[in-house]
Amino acid sequence: MTYKLESAEAQAVKAAVESRRFDRISIGLHWLTVLLILGQFTSAWVRKGPDHDSSLAVAILATHRTMGVLTWIVGLARLAWRQNFAYLPPFPPSMPKLQQSIVKANEYGLYALLFVQPVTGLGNVLFR
Repeated sequence: MTYKLESAEAQAVKAAVESRRFDRISIGLHWLTVLLILGQFTSAWVRKGPDHDSSLAVAILATHRTMGVLTWIVGLARLAWRQNFAYLPPFPPSMPKLQQSIVKANEYGLYALLFVQPVTGLGNVLFR
């Protein structure tokens, strides 16, 4: 009898296939992205309160910038994971091809926003 040991990654993808859901790493990266985006909005909103020269405002801005860089890195990790390892559940058979195309375009549009938005912030810092 030979036993085949599977990597944790392979086991996670196998479990996702059996449940017809996204794999755990994809889900984790998704929620990490959501938390970072919420942190971005919150820090941008809160920063308007204190005086711009105060140490609190500087700390909030540093946090905002750090989360922007992390958002960009997590976005790249998500895209790399999706392209190479992720299990993507199939579309329902009843979903029209046009709707499937719109879903895919929407998804990649959101990825584009994840990459472009931090770059615009960086441009604002550099050219201000």
